[in-house]
Amino acid sequence: MDAGTLTILLDEMVDPADCDVTGLRIQYAAFSGSSNAAYVLTDSATSSDLVSRTINIALSSTDLNNIKLLTNLGTSIDNSFVSVGSSFISDMNNNDLTPINDGVALQASSFTTDTTRPTVKSFNLLTNGKMKLVFSESMQGTTFNASSFVLQDNSGELQYRLTNDYSSISTETVLSTVITLQLASDFVNAQDMGVGISQLTSYLFVNEYVGQASDAVKTTRSEATSRSYTRSPPLGPFEH
Repeated sequence: MDAGTLTILLDEMVDPADCDVTGLRIQYAAFSGSSNAAYVLTDSATSSDLVSRTINIALSSTDLNNIKLLTNLGTSIDNSFVSVGSSFISDMNNNDLTPINDGVALQASSFTTDTTRPTVKSFNLLTNGKMKLVFSESMQGTTFNASSFVLQDNSGELQYRLTNDYSSISTETVLSTVITLQLASDFVNAQDMGVGISQLTSYLFVNEYVGQASDAVKTTRSEATSRSYTRSPPLGPFEH
């Protein structure tokens, strides 16, 4: 899952260009029934058009992040299974694939754990004292540590570290690529220092664990993509 690819091995040659990824369903067990721990691919694509017995599917950011939102799916070899419909692919004589149905879903033969650290792509300071953070992948907001974030000006001379006492995560973004943080008194205190009062004084430095279960956000410095004033001035492959 680290590379965001699925590798499917078939018993005869097929043309990957004819692959319909919406015919493939990733699920947490051989039988998933009505469980929400299953996901049907949407806009992922094969990574090669060469006729082969192997189909390599590069998961789109949409599919990969939606899978990661399901925390009991695709996190290890134990909860990585696929079922496929007959429309998924056909052979060179246009014979449809023999389906693999729910109940006899195929388990991954190998699994690569996600070890790639997420990053902060951008952040906005909003008019109501909230900070909206956009991450490179789905994050677990329940493990969020506000004190990992330092707001600073362009020079880095003026800095304010957020606190877990004053900044809290919005409940509606507990598991998402977008996390909204209510800064409360931290926002007022930062502005009193001259930080967060304009785009030039709104930079974010991240240096600790921020919310992904497997690893930490890389140390990074991001500039606010927008800033609105609120007061007068004083951021695994699948094989079978």
